[in-house]
Amino acid sequence: MQTREGIEAKGAELRQSCAEAEREGREDFEMLRGHLNSVESLKQAVLNREKDVRVRLIKSIDEFCQRVQQADANGMHSEGAAAFRAEYPDLVASADALCSRSFSLPQVPQMVATILNCLRQARRR
Repeated sequence: MQTREGIEAKGAELRQSCAEAEREGREDFEMLRGHLNSVESLKQAVLNREKDVRVRLIKSIDEFCQRVQQADANGMHSEGAAAFRAEYPDLVASADALCSRSFSLPQVPQMVATILNCLRQARRR
């Protein structure tokens, strides 16, 4: 009889240990999920900001191209040439500014690599 009671007690103890381990595992999982959700939100905000910056840059490049096409359409008759000469310094400054803005943006492959590294590190934890 004692053996049976001992086995039942041991079984109850094991069930309790399993329940505690499951509860701790769920707590750890929820904590990790909350952390990953906050990291995801932060990364999404950064990506949205980068997208907005790139969209504005594309619009600026389109506007620049329209200005150049307009200058080309004016031809090289005296009025068109005079207008082009007057606008040329501004066109060059705009082109330089657009180049500078585009080079200052983070490169997308680096951002993807950073996200992948974060995911790998999270998996290791």
